[in-house]
Amino acid sequence: MMKKILALFIFLPVIISVSAQTSYMTTDSEMIFSFSEVTKSGLTVDTDLRWTIFYHTGTYINHDLTGSFGIFYGLALRNVGFITNDEQIDANFYSAVKRRSYSLGIPVGLKLGNLDENSFIFGGAEYEMLFHYKEKRFVDGTRIFRNSDWFSSRTNRFIPSLFIGVNLKSQTAVTFKYYLGDFMNRSFQEPGTGTRPYLQMDSRLFYISFSKKFRYERLKDIATVHVLSI
Repeated sequence: MMKKILALFIFLPVIISVSAQTSYMTTDSEMIFSFSEVTKSGLTVDTDLRWTIFYHTGTYINHDLTGSFGIFYGLALRNVGFITNDEQIDANFYSAVKRRSYSLGIPVGLKLGNLDENSFIFGGAEYEMLFHYKEKRFVDGTRIFRNSDWFSSRTNRFIPSLFIGVNLKSQTAVTFKYYLGDFMNRSFQEPGTGTRPYLQMDSRLFYISFSKKFRYERLKDIATVHVLSI
């Protein structure tokens, strides 16, 4: 069922964009407050709030079909992850473990409200590819392990998500997103030892973000603004 819903969101822009009355582009940057639900062997692992401002950005194509209904889709880059406390990995105990990955996502959504005044609610789905993973483990504040990989097999490569939010007249948006898939790859084996540190782990992420949007009528306007700001 979820695959059918995601497919609908992916093909919806192709189906109805030809009838769009107003089309334009927006970019944004986000401040993300992320949370996680983590269990190992069925037991809950204590987690911390993760706050990030770097690096989150997105570019979106908007089609306002009427003054109150529209669609959007685009490409977004984010830094997502979670922090655990007092976690056991294999035979070792760590006071804190920080995990994160950069992701490249394709969001597709609908918006409903007063589009002329930029005041509306929105919702949709996104499919993200995790492409750069970093993990750091600490004991009493001292880092004793660090791993950083491009296209790491420690995480699942792709994770779908659903999101909902509200856009204010100031072009500030508040978004809630929930990831439908497990962040870590339970099948991963440590090179050399063959152990599976995430075998009994279930990690689900969700976050609240605040973003600021900027509107452009043409693609070259984005490049012009960025050049002038350097």
